[in-house]
Amino acid sequence: MKTRYTSIYFIRITVLLFIWGFHFLSPMAYSQLYINTINLEKLTWELPATSGQNIVEHEGGSIKIAVLAHCDAPLAKNDFMVWVDGKVITVDQALCENNRFEATVTVGNEKEHSLYVTVTKGSTTKQTVALALTAISKNRVALVIGNSAYQNSSSLQDRPINDAADISRRLKALGFKVITLTNATKQQAENAIREFSRIGQSSDAALFFYAGHGIESEGVNYFLPVEAKLESPEDARFEAISLELVLGEMRRFKTKINLVYLDACRNNPFRSWNRDVGARGFKAVERTPPTMKVYYATQPGDVAANGSGRNGIFTQALLEHLKSGMDIEVLMREVTKSVYRLTNGAQTPWSAGSLIQEFKF
Repeated sequence: MKTRYTSIYFIRITVLLFIWGFHFLSPMAYSQLYINTINLEKLTWELPATSGQNIVEHEGGSIKIAVLAHCDAPLAKNDFMVWVDGKVITVDQALCENNRFEATVTVGNEKEHSLYVTVTKGSTTKQTVALALTAISKNRVALVIGNSAYQNSSSLQDRPINDAADISRRLKALGFKVITLTNATKQQAENAIREFSRIGQSSDAALFFYAGHGIESEGVNYFLPVEAKLESPEDARFEAISLELVLGEMRRFKTKINLVYLDACRNNPFRSWNRDVGARGFKAVERTPPTMKVYYATQPGDVAANGSGRNGIFTQALLEHLKSGMDIEVLMREVTKSVYRLTNGAQTPWSAGSLIQEFKF
């Protein structure tokens, strides 16, 4: 009987020791299991998004890489390695936080580059898909004008100025040499158009953006400098700047891509005019060459909403979708959908002309 109780006691002690040992060792065992089950298969690019795009994001060829790694365990900074053309490079301002790795990488713009990132944890290594960083043309030019502070007509608050500043910043990031004017007088605008014409002759792509008051008078489209004073529609010939002046210069360019953005289809700003005269938006531009396309904030004859935020509705949508590698046709389809949604169907962007050449920003 004593031997029996001794055996039972021994078994109980053994079970207790096993249970105690399991609880003591389980954190280590669990931790090891946790590391070994890292799901590196979900390592994905966040920015740039896909391969084969022009992804130079800043002037000088600085490319921002944001790699998003969904892993089952925390990752240290040293777990990430950035490779360019088969060589590990040192990244600037590396940050690894919440399993997210961000780094700024600078490469030259003279040739294509192959870039990828590896993440190593223990004996497991996962490589992201290689991205082809194609060289961006250095011969892109843009003229951007935003007028708000009109002296003799209704003010547009600061939105056109904000539009010009934000579009200019984005275009510079996309490799454009940008001429920017805000609250421009007629003389300043004409000087800028002259400079735009000069440097545009040797460019590969040219873009004109205008935000501010725009009118149609006697079948001609005009955009208004800030000091314009029009007692009648006929005064536009002397006080305003014909859109055809800009388009005519762009037609002379040897570029294969000429893009025009007009966030200017607003109501007649001159209350001294007859209510029905000049109240329509821009008329459609006719006879554009196959190298030019004109994009309006809304359909010809309609007026566009100014918006209630920092930017006009059309520019807000443009900034939302204007990104590196974006195809021009896809861009404007997305912009149109955004404007339609933001205005509850009251405003639909419109375009004139056709492009026979593909173009990506």
